[in-house]
This record gives sequence, structure tokens and C-alpha cells, in this order.
Amino acid sequence: MDGMNIVGELFGSGKMFLPQVVKTARVMKKGVAWLQPYIEEEKRASGNAAKKAGRILMATVKGDVHDIGKNIVGVILACNNYDVIDLGVMVPTDKILQEAIDQEVDIIGLSGLITPSLEEMVNVAREMERRKMKLPLLIGGATTSSVHTAVKVDPVYSGPVVHVKDASKSAQVVGALLSERDNKGFTDKVAADYEQLRQANSNKKQRQYLSLREARNRKYEIDWANTTLVTPPKPGLHVFEDYSIADIVPFIDWTFFFHAWRLTGSYDGMDAVVDEKSRKEWLKRFSTEESRDKANEALKLYADAQAMLERMQKDKMVTPRAVFGLFPANAVGDDIEVYSPDNKAEVLATFHHIREQQSKPGKEHYYCLADFVAPKSSGQTDYIGGFAVSAGHGIEPWIEAFEADDDDYNAILLKLWPIVWRKRLLN
Repeated sequence: MDGMNIVGELFGSGKMFLPQVVKTARVMKKGVAWLQPYIEEEKRASGNAAKKAGRILMATVKGDVHDIGKNIVGVILACNNYDVIDLGVMVPTDKILQEAIDQEVDIIGLSGLITPSLEEMVNVAREMERRKMKLPLLIGGATTSSVHTAVKVDPVYSGPVVHVKDASKSAQVVGALLSERDNKGFTDKVAADYEQLRQANSNKKQRQYLSLREARNRKYEIDWANTTLVTPPKPGLHVFEDYSIADIVPFIDWTFFFHAWRLTGSYDGMDAVVDEKSRKEWLKRFSTEESRDKANEALKLYADAQAMLERMQKDKMVTPRAVFGLFPANAVGDDIEVYSPDNKAEVLATFHHIREQQSKPGKEHYYCLADFVAPKSSGQTDYIGGFAVSAGHGIEPWIEAFEADDDDYNAILLKLWPIVWRKRLLN
């Protein structure tokens, strides 16, 4: 654990990068798993147990299935000698709090990626207050922010509430909260910062809005009588059950992949690095030692990613799927009616849209999505399209196998692919 503590310190100071930390943790976990029977025997013989820096319970809140960020935080905390209890995803409030009590944890950490998770975090904090709990509560995830934490979460719970902006800050925050020396100064500063954020939020200039009737009177008008509408040659649903991974790979935007591993920067041209000579030549484009070190780590990660892609294709680890549809449609006011391709009299769905109402000086039009679809009153048939993609069908058993083998590195590597592909397709 002394070695892992050093790794944690190096990562916190920016001298090690996340892929290195996760790989190191993999070695530690496998080593501990092998040594565990001997450790337990020694504990029984001596009556002593190794002292952990603290016990942290982590969970992705109810309604949210995203856990990559949470898993990364768990690895970092483990590297800093914390005992991490990970409850997984979609965890109800009652289970989070009961496990925290039963496991006698020191801190609760909540994670979430989607917007509804923000309200669920407020619910957890409110329930902690009702139960008169005093444990520090950490808030993290892509949709979270210091402002939301200060305005919505902190006021409903009297215990310490801290927004953790980035995984790299997690060990520092936990250390301060559990330190007898630093706790009060840290929590007092957080409380003061949150009070300032609440004050700034309440002092924001009051926005002015038009009435809905006035906004509709100033809608964006298209001359539909002189507009040529295109009819798709094959309307209706189109399904791709088993799309080839090889066909998708050329479209990967590696920026998302490297950002997920906290390797920000531009690494164009790394696919041309094939030997030591080309590696050295490629690294020359980076002007500082720090940027070269980061780029070199990105190269290693890229090589691991290529190996994983080859294995995914060879072992058929995932089945990319997609469905898209093109349907007749017309606007009815601020709504869009979607019709059956075979029978326009059959309304398959109605999409209800909102119209801009915030008043702005010089603003001529107040838009609604329905403005861009031919109105029913025009007598013309317009079309609307939609799609859904999945690049992760069948991936779960492979991830579970990596995790069971204490291989967080390959588990995270594999989890990222559906997200990387999905973002590329959406863009």
C-alpha cells in the first residue's frame, strides 16, 4: 500500500496519468487477491488488521445506469488506501443509506450522468437529514455542478456536502474531510463558497418573458407554398440488426476516448506511429516535457485500444445495432403529428414542443421546432426522421468477467466503446 500511496500522490500532482493509475491498481488488486488468504491467516494469528485511511460508500443514484466516472474515482481512492464499497448503478435511496449505516462508512459519494439524477441526489440528501445522519456527502458526475450542489443539495442537509468536480480531486477532498486537522477549515471554506454561489444565483437579473400568445404571433414563418418538400424513397422503419464493427472503426473520433481517460489535447497522426523512429518524430510536435509525457501515454493507450478493438471483432464481444425511421408529418400549432407511412389518417404519435418566450431586445422571431415542419393547413406532406443506436449489445458479460478478474483497466476500456461510438454517430 505504500507504493499505491505514492501512485496516488503522483496522480494528484499531475505526474502520473489516469491510465497508469488504473493499470497500477489492477496489479495491486491481483496481488491482494493472491495474498488475501495469507493476510487473513496472519490477521487471525495476530489479532490485528491493516489500518485503512477510511471507508467510502459509492453509488450511482436510482434511475441512472452510468458508472464509468464513479469506477475511476473508486480506483483512485483505493490507490490512496481507502476502503471503497461500490453499490453499482440504479441504487435506491434506502439501500444507499442502510448500507452506509450497516457498513459504518465515513463518507457517502453519489454519482450521476443524466439530468434526473440531480433531483435524485437532492432526495438522498433530504432523507439523510430526516434520519439525522451527519456523514459527509460527495456529489459528482457530468451533469452536476457546484451551483446546483450549493443551491439545491446543500440547503436540505445539515452535514457537509461537497461537489467533486473531477476524479483527480477525489482523494484530496476525502483526505480533507477525514482529517482532524484540516476538516473544519475545509468545510468552512466550502460552506462560505456555497453561500456566495447561492447569493450570486439569487441576484441574477430577473428574466423577462413574452406571453405565449405574443410569442406565437411572432413565430418564424416559412413560405410553404413556394417550398419544395422532399419525399424519401423508402419511408418507414429501417433496422440494422448486426452492423460490422470493422465498418464503424474508421469513424471513431478518438478525442472523446482520450478525454474520458483525462488525456486532454490533440493527438492527430498517431495512427502513423509504427515504430520507435516514427514515435520519436511524432512526439517532437509537442513543445513541453509535460505534453510529450502525456502524448506518449496517449500512444500506449491507443495501442491498448487497438488491441481491444481487434479482440472485440475476433470474439464478437458486441453487436452494434441501429434503427432509423422516416415518417410523414405535419405541424399543428406548436405540435408535430407523425403519421403512418401506409395511412396518413393514422396518427402514430404527437410531439409537443415549447416555444421561445424569453424576451430579448431586437429579437424578431420566437422559434419552436414545429415552425420547420409544414403545417397541416398547407395541404402538403412533410417528413420527420429519428434514429436510435446501440454499440453495446452483448457487452455486459465481458465487462463482468474483467471486473471479476480485478481488471478495472480493460473493464473501463470496454465500457467506453459504446459511448465513443454513440457520440460520434450523434455528431
